Amino acid sequence: MNLQQIFKNHFPKPILMKKEAAVLLLLTSESSDREIIFERRSSRVIQGGDSSFIGGHVDTGETPLEAIIREACEEASLAKEDFQILGELDYILTFSGMMIHVFLGELKEKNLSDLTPNDEVDFFFGIPLKFFLHEKPKVYHEQVELVRAKNFPYDSVPGGKKYPFWRGDYDTYFYYYEDKVVWGMTAAIVRQFIKQIKEKSEDSKPI
Repeated sequence: MNLQQIFKNHFPKPILMKKEAAVLLLLTSESSDREIIFERRSSRVIQGGDSSFIGGHVDTGETPLEAIIREACEEASLAKEDFQILGELDYILTFSGMMIHVFLGELKEKNLSDLTPNDEVDFFFGIPLKFFLHEKPKVYHEQVELVRAKNFPYDSVPGGKKYPFWRGDYDTYFYYYEDKVVWGMTAAIVRQFIKQIKEKSEDSKPI
């Protein structure tokens, strides 16, 4: 058995990952006052009424980048030439086993008003980037605890039910802008994006 040959071209992924998704943090053109573009999800889909990014599941046989380009074309009626991908941001691995890739994109010449929603989206809206740069999100500290199966074999675990099982801390973020609410994973992505902008800006300052 040649283990080196088996794993030579292996790309590591989270072991407990069940699904992959990709979302697009899309900005309006740099020639205007920058806005982050969100969509209001249609009541026809899961989590209807939420404010979220363009995005969806990564289909079998496609890369996360291919998935987000496809989703942008489907959900916003964009052509591939209407926007550009500026890079990939930090990803999210949810406690339910979903890995969410986050891409940063920018409209080229089209405006927010040029985006046409499909039946999964009620409408698109923008929130100024300046708002997020100056506004801290409200944060709620929570805990995630695994509910174990009724027939879980505690007798196979050192200490049984007294074993120090993992309990995870989880923060939920909320941004409020006029009558819009951005919360949950979408808000967490925005928060991380803004954090990185500020850190990079500080690093680039002359000493």
